[in-house]
Amino acid sequence: MALTRTLAVTMVLALGAPASADVIKADDVVVQGNQCLGIDCVNGEAFTDHSLVLKENNLRIRWLDTSATTETVRHDRENGYLDGELGNSWRVDANESANGGDSRFYIQLYGTEKVAVISDGTAPDYDCSDPFNPVVVGTIPAGQQAEAANCAPLTDYARLTGVELSSTANGGVSIGGDSELADGEVSVGSNTVLRRLAQIANAIAQTDVVIKSQMEASLITEQQATADDIESMLDDIESQVAALERQAFAPHRTNNGGGGAGHWLVLGLLPLLWFRKRRR
Repeated sequence: MALTRTLAVTMVLALGAPASADVIKADDVVVQGNQCLGIDCVNGEAFTDHSLVLKENNLRIRWLDTSATTETVRHDRENGYLDGELGNSWRVDANESANGGDSRFYIQLYGTEKVAVISDGTAPDYDCSDPFNPVVVGTIPAGQQAEAANCAPLTDYARLTGVELSSTANGGVSIGGDSELADGEVSVGSNTVLRRLAQIANAIAQTDVVIKSQMEASLITEQQATADDIESMLDDIESQVAALERQAFAPHRTNNGGGGAGHWLVLGLLPLLWFRKRRR
């Protein structure tokens, strides 16, 4: 009898215990109300005007396209690199995961599995004799797997940032893989990755970007203005030389071809006239 009661109590406790298995429903799910997801959601959550709230200390949303193909991409990181498969998985991150990290928003191509991080010859080599106080005793040779501060083999996900936004006072924006983020800048590349901005309208305001066609038009206008100035200057010189010739030669003309002094006078005045024109 005691055994029967024990079994009955055990069954009641088992049936009353919360289930820990995943819930799979092979049908549409309609929620006519707001929804909160995350370990920090509470009973009586205040949604205000938000239909969906994601709430916890590390917010990450993953898109995984099981039909897409991948390619091996080398991802450089501090003290090393890793070669991972990218192309079928995107992730959206809100803020850095470390406590006190930067407030940033990321859209990244993100690997689905961790792979080995390979040292570039500068990765630290730790002595973990005291697990609570690991000490750097050297560097790991290039080509060998790097290690974490606890001396475990270092692995990480391959990733390629497509968009990154910073919320600092002079927040920056980077667009495109391997673009460098800097405060107060909009970056579409880096020192080694250069990209063009295409389909840009003509600049209007003083702080707008000037495009190639505007620069070329401005240069043509400037060159034409310079050519017009030169043409006008030559016309003035020609008319002044003609006037000087009339004044210098008319009174001294003889049948034997005189007037040599007048010629020298005109030639001497030409540089002065040209210099005078430039000074105006």
